[in-house]
Amino acid sequence: KRFALHLRAFGVSPGAVDMASGFSINGGESRCFAFVKTYVDCLRKANTEEKLGECFDYRDDYFECLHHKEEFRRIAAINKEIERQKAAKAAAGSPAAASAGH
Repeated sequence: KRFALHLRAFGVSPGAVDMASGFSINGGESRCFAFVKTYVDCLRKANTEEKLGECFDYRDDYFECLHHKEEFRRIAAINKEIERQKAAKAAAGSPAAASAGH
């Protein structure tokens, strides 16, 4: 309860740091357990708003582990660049582009 009150003092809902069980379907630690553990440890040690703010990077790491949004964004950007390069190469090799250069 003291931990929950401590979090509420900083405007953080105690449910925001809960994790289902910490165990994977096969019985070991879940893949994101280390991230949530680091985040919760940081929250427990934070005794000022400034220190609480330092925990948000750990929260972001945990959410990335869960949802992979940044990873998917990077993959989409890489695929877009590959397509752009293919289109540029195809345009450079087309007969219209070759005759325009002469």
